[in-house]
Amino acid sequence: MGGDEFVICVSARREVIQKTAMSIAQRIITGTNGVGYGIGCSIGIALITSPQDTIASTIKCADAAMYEAKKLGKNRFILFGTSN
Repeated sequence: MGGDEFVICVSARREVIQKTAMSIAQRIITGTNGVGYGIGCSIGIALITSPQDTIASTIKCADAAMYEAKKLGKNRFILFGTSN
């Protein structure tokens, strides 16, 4: 996406996609904490939940969630449409 942004697409069954996405996000955060260079990350998660959702709109939602995570402090993830 940008110099310090990237997208990960995950396919999973509808009943486990949210849990799967959050598990992957937590593993990424945990993995970046141990590298010793002061790297942190803010992750925004958005799910395609209906046939009307487009990739572009889903990325826009994930981007909004990421900026919310940054605002709340690094090393966290936010699922779009929820407040943590």
